[in-house]
Amino acid sequence: MIDLKRWMRVWEYSSIKERKPLKIVDSNKLLSFIEDSEIPLYINRGRFQPNDDGRYLFELKTHIKSGFSWEVDMPSLPLEQGRYVSEEGQNIQDFPRLYVDGSSWVWKYATVKKKHLNYRLESEIADYEIRIKEMRQLITELKE
Repeated sequence: MIDLKRWMRVWEYSSIKERKPLKIVDSNKLLSFIEDSEIPLYINRGRFQPNDDGRYLFELKTHIKSGFSWEVDMPSLPLEQGRYVSEEGQNIQDFPRLYVDGSSWVWKYATVKKKHLNYRLESEIADYEIRIKEMRQLITELKE
């Protein structure tokens, strides 16, 4: 697990090439994303200093199933400027996109849902069923 207070920094961009560190970020933004998700997640690793586009990149994992992870790329804006959740007064077009495993979403749709985990589990089951079928075929061929 990563110590967020140690690694996260907000950067003020006076130009694309020039960065000035401001302060250590309150981890509320990442924790809010995790809390808004429907399954228990933790931060496995991340880039807590924004890239040249002013975005953070981090990997979320779950204890539910080892090997499942989501790569999340979010803008380094304050929480209230980046978290669209369909509240009164929010206009979806005023909010930046987050990228989850390369797909572009606003916050509300970017958070990890139970259906995402179910889809991955069903895909894994289908893969195992194919492997089992192939192994049974091999066993049959070896018996002949």
